[in-house]
Amino acid sequence: MGKTIQVSGFPYLIAADVVKKFLEQHTGQGTIVALEMKPSKKRPRAYARVQFAHSRYAEMIQYLASTRLYYGTSYLRVWESDSDIVHNPRTYMHEMEQVTLNFGCQTSREKFSVLWKAASVSVKFGTGLKKMHFLLCHNSVEYKLQLSYENIWQIVLYHPRGQTAKLLLIQASVQDNTGETGTDIFLSYISSYLAPRIYKKVNCSVYSYFSETQDDQWIRTTDFTPSCIGQSSGLCLELPYGMRLPNFEDHFIYYSKSENPFHLETGASFSHNLELVPILHPPRGLELPYRILFKVCSLVQTGCLPGPKLDARFFQLVNPQRINTKYVEHALEKLYYLKECCYDPATWLMEQYQKYQTAKEQPKSPAISLDDGLVYVHRVQVTPTKVYFSGPEVNVSNRVLRHFSDYIDNFLRVSFVDEEWDKMYSTDLSPRIPDIEAVRGGIKYIFSDGIGKISPEFARRVAVRCGVKNSTPSAFQIRYGGYKGVVAVDPISSVKLSLRPSMLKYQSENTKLDVLAWSKYQPCFLNRQIITLLSTLGVKDHAFETKQREAVAQLDNILVDPLRAQEALDLMAPEKILTFSRKC
Repeated sequence: MGKTIQVSGFPYLIAADVVKKFLEQHTGQGTIVALEMKPSKKRPRAYARVQFAHSRYAEMIQYLASTRLYYGTSYLRVWESDSDIVHNPRTYMHEMEQVTLNFGCQTSREKFSVLWKAASVSVKFGTGLKKMHFLLCHNSVEYKLQLSYENIWQIVLYHPRGQTAKLLLIQASVQDNTGETGTDIFLSYISSYLAPRIYKKVNCSVYSYFSETQDDQWIRTTDFTPSCIGQSSGLCLELPYGMRLPNFEDHFIYYSKSENPFHLETGASFSHNLELVPILHPPRGLELPYRILFKVCSLVQTGCLPGPKLDARFFQLVNPQRINTKYVEHALEKLYYLKECCYDPATWLMEQYQKYQTAKEQPKSPAISLDDGLVYVHRVQVTPTKVYFSGPEVNVSNRVLRHFSDYIDNFLRVSFVDEEWDKMYSTDLSPRIPDIEAVRGGIKYIFSDGIGKISPEFARRVAVRCGVKNSTPSAFQIRYGGYKGVVAVDPISSVKLSLRPSMLKYQSENTKLDVLAWSKYQPCFLNRQIITLLSTLGVKDHAFETKQREAVAQLDNILVDPLRAQEALDLMAPEKILTFSRKC
C-alpha cells in the first residue's frame, strides 16, 4: 500500500488543520506530510486526500475505517490513492529547533555586537550541508533565510572551559575567530560576503496543509528588519542546552573548536542611510574626499573593517587634511589584503603611518596609468539586502566620460545582482513598474524597431575612425545627441545621417557621434529555404549554379594558392576562423 489515501464521508468542507489533528490522534503527531480537502460530488459532503510519512500510517487509518471510523456522527470510508500529493518530499540532513538567531558584527575577538535577534528559530541543513535554512516568524509573517555552502568559509564551535554552553558564530570575513558564550550554543560560519536570500511565505488555502512549505509558497523579499540584516557582517546562533549538532567535520575543511570566552552585546545601527546599507558617513563637521569615503565603505561592506568600531578617531586618521593622502590611500588598500578583520583600525593606521614616515621609500598610489580610451570608474553592486562598493575599476571610455573627464569621480557603474553575485531573474522581481508613456509638447515618445540611414561617404569616414579599414560596415549602432538606435548605409543617400522621430529619446544639444557597434561579416549559406525564396522572387536557376561552381573553385584554389586562402579567411567570421584553426 502507498502512503496516500482518500478519506471520504466528512459532512462538509473542514479546515485541513482540523482533519490533520483528528487523524493524527490515531497515527501520532507529525505523521502527515500533506492533506487536501475537496468538495464531494454529493454536496455538502467532502473528502480528504492524505499523504503520510510512511505507508504503515495509511494502513492504520484504512484498518480503522474497516472497523467503523467516525468523524462526529459521519462514517468515514478510505480508499488508496493512485498518486501522492507531494512527490519526493524534501528531507533534511539535520534539524535544530528553538534556536535564537542574532544578526550583527563581531567587534573584537571576544565580542559580538547584536543588531537584531529572533527567538524560536528552526534551522534545517540540506543534504551535505549545501544549504542552510533559517525559519522564523516576525510580526505574524513567516520568513525563510537561506545560506548556501558557497557563502561559508569557516566554522568555529565555541565551548568555554567550565561551562556546559557552546557557541557557533557566522562571520562575513576570512578570519581566525576565537570566542566565548553567554548562555547557550553558538555556531560560527565565516565567508567573504555573508548575505542570506530572504523569502516570505504567502498564505495558502485553509483547506490545504503541508508539513514542509512548498516552493511556490515562498516569494523573494527584501530585508524585513530595520536594515539590520543588510548591516550585519555575521550571524550568531544560540542553541538550547544539550542540542546535537550536525557533523561539520565531514563537510567543512576549515571547521575548528575553541574554548575561549565570547560575549554578545547589544549594538546599534551604524549606517548613515537605512535605504542602502551599509553606507557610512564621517561625524558632523568632518568632510572626507569622495574616494576616501568610498574606500572606507567598501572595507566595511566586505568585512575588512567592523562598522561599529569606526569612531571619530578613525575618521580623523583618514582625513587628508591631517594625514598625507598617499599614506591614507595606501593603508586603506592594504586593509583589503589582511588575513583577518581589523578590530582596532585606529591603532593599526597609526602603526602604518609610523612605518611610512621611517621608510626609505614613500608609498606609491595603488592606481596605474591607463592607455588611451580607458578610465577608472567606481562600481556599485546592489543586492536585495545590501550594497557593495568596489573599485575604481578599469572601463572603456565613452563620449560622456571624455567630455566630463575632470569629474570622473562623479560617475558610478551600477549593477543589480542577487546574493552571491548571481543573476536576478524575472521570478525574483516584483512587477510593480507599470507601462509608462511620456508625452511632451503633444508628441508621444515610444520605442520602435525603425532604423535610420547613413550615407556611404560618411559611413566610410566613420568606419576608418573605428579602425575598420578594409571595408565599410552595412550598419552602425549609434548615439547622437538625444537619438539612439541603428543606422544602415543607404547607397543613394547624400545626407550624412537620416534619423527617425521615434529614435529621439531626450533633447540634447550634443552633436558628437558615438558608435557603440557595427555590423561584421557573418557566414551566409544558400540553403534550400533561401534558394526557394529567391526563386520565388524571380532569381533564375543558372544564377545558383554559377554561385555553386564559384564556391567549389574557391575551395580548390585554397589548397594551392596562399593568397586565395587568405581572402577566404578574411571573409570568415572570427569564431569560424578559430574553429577552423583548432581543427587544423
